[in-house]
Amino acid sequence: MAENFKNRLFFELGLTAGLLVFLLAASIFVKFSMERRAEEITEGKKELAARSSAVNSLAILKKEAERAATYSEILENILPTNEKLIDFRKDLRTLSAENKLDFTFSFGADTPKDALRPGSVAFQMTVGGDAQRFTEFLKKIEAMNYFFGFNAIDLSRGGPKFTASFGGKVYYR
Repeated sequence: MAENFKNRLFFELGLTAGLLVFLLAASIFVKFSMERRAEEITEGKKELAARSSAVNSLAILKKEAERAATYSEILENILPTNEKLIDFRKDLRTLSAENKLDFTFSFGADTPKDALRPGSVAFQMTVGGDAQRFTEFLKKIEAMNYFFGFNAIDLSRGGPKFTASFGGKVYYR
């Protein structure tokens, strides 16, 4: 009976120990599995947030692209064609003649338009004459229907006469 009791005790203790080892291993497995799933969920949330942000940015960009297209059309309609730039020289010559100023003008290098910028043609202009008339000439060229800019201005005075040399670009579509 004592032998039977010992065997039964060892059997039950072994079974209990085995069951505890199994439960411990199962709980460790479940813990690591849950941690892995939690990491996957966290990564999924991060990816979802990034995609959501990308979709929002895309929507904003599309809206801005529509607005930019409107402005681009307006600029296209405002800017003259390359062929019409010959009138730029004529208009400047007319303004200088109206103000009784000496005038020389020459076109330079042509920069063709690309997807982001309009085309432009460099120019060099020299104007000379009375200070009052020169000032009037400058006011009138500001009101011209051309988009142009000066990147070099050299102004000199010889007695009552002013001479100015301008280097710049005029833009076209």
